[in-house]
Amino acid sequence: MITDVWHFVMNVDAPGPEQTVYITVQFQPQFGIPQPNITATMAISAFSQGFDPGGGAGGVGANITHYQHVNAQGMIEDVDVPADWLNNAIDIDRAYAVTFALTAQLAWAYAMITILFRG
Repeated sequence: MITDVWHFVMNVDAPGPEQTVYITVQFQPQFGIPQPNITATMAISAFSQGFDPGGGAGGVGANITHYQHVNAQGMIEDVDVPADWLNNAIDIDRAYAVTFALTAQLAWAYAMITILFRG
């Protein structure tokens, strides 16, 4: 059951070399309430790529790079998402934070982030 939904928009503008913008969403602990179980998604919603005759076409990419959760021992554990992660969504139980990245080169892009709270 979904108990809440958060939405965020992020953007990057890179008319030249590659640039990456990061956003980290934290879920602050509240006394007596367990950390939330979430599903986080990220998708490019608009982009425009350029072209450089010497460098080729521009490109954009969006991914989830890192998260923190409360492990079975009650400690905050850092987890790097594998470099070959190709999914645009991740389920995190007892979430503490999740980091998103939006990259562009010779392009600009907007990405939509949605976080579903699972009860």
